[in-house]
Amino acid sequence: MTTALFFRRQRRALLLLLALSLLAPGLRAEGAITVFAAASLREALESQAAAYAAEGHRAPRLVFAASSTLARQLSAGAEAQLFLSADERWMAYLGAARPLSSTPLLGNRLALLARKGTQPPCDAPDSCLRSLPERLGEGGRLALGDPQHVPAGRYGQAALTYYGLLPALKGRLLPADSVRTALAWVARGEAPLGLGYASDARVLPALEALAILPAEAHPPIIYPLGRLLDAPQQGDALAFEAFLRSPRARAAWEAAGFTLLASPPPS
Repeated sequence: MTTALFFRRQRRALLLLLALSLLAPGLRAEGAITVFAAASLREALESQAAAYAAEGHRAPRLVFAASSTLARQLSAGAEAQLFLSADERWMAYLGAARPLSSTPLLGNRLALLARKGTQPPCDAPDSCLRSLPERLGEGGRLALGDPQHVPAGRYGQAALTYYGLLPALKGRLLPADSVRTALAWVARGEAPLGLGYASDARVLPALEALAILPAEAHPPIIYPLGRLLDAPQQGDALAFEAFLRSPRARAAWEAAGFTLLASPPPS
C-alpha cells in the first residue's frame, strides 16, 4: 500500500468516526430511557414497563438495586432519566448533586415475613412483634435491610424501637445490602423471620406476611419518583412518568401491594 493511499484511507476513517460521533446524541435519543429503581419495586415495575410497551411505546431499561447504591451511582454521573427511590432521604441526597424534579409516587407498609408454614399465625400485629425474641428461637436472627443504608432497614429499626425490642434483639439482627437480600435469607431458611414490605409478600411465593405493622410504628413509607433534569430524552421520561400515575397503572400498583399517592401531574 502506498503512503498516499494509506493516508487517504486513514482520513476516510477519521471522517467516518467524526460523523458517527455527531450522530451519537441522535441515536441515543432514539433509544430506550433508563430507570433506576429500588429493589422492592422489581416485579411491579417490570409489569408496568411491559404494559407501557404494549401500548406501543419503547420499553424502558430498568436497573434495580438498593436505593442507596443507585443514588450514589447517579450522584457520580451514571446515566438515567428516572429514579424511583424507596425513601425521600436518598432522593434528597441525589438532588444535592444533580438537578432533579421529584414528587411522591407510591406508598407501602412494613411487614413481618416468614417462610410459608414455618411460623404460627399472628393474632394481632402488636402481640406478634412483642413475641419476636421467642419466635426467632435459640440462635435465630431477624433479617432486615441494613438500617445505615437501606430504607426498609431504617423503617424496620424504627419499628423495633417503637416496640422497645432493640435491647432484647441485641446481636440478633442480620442486616443485608437490600431488603430483597434479607428476604432471600428468610426464603432459604437462613433466618427465621425478616422485616420487609407488605408488597414483598405479594410477589415472593416462598414467603408470607405474619403481620402488617401499624403505620404509627415507623415513618411513612414513601417512594418518590425523580426525573434527572440534566439527562436527555426528557419527553420520553415525562411520558413514562405520566403512565406510572395513570388509572391503568393505579390498578396494577394496588394489586402489587402499593398505594399510588396523589401528586401534581408531571410537567
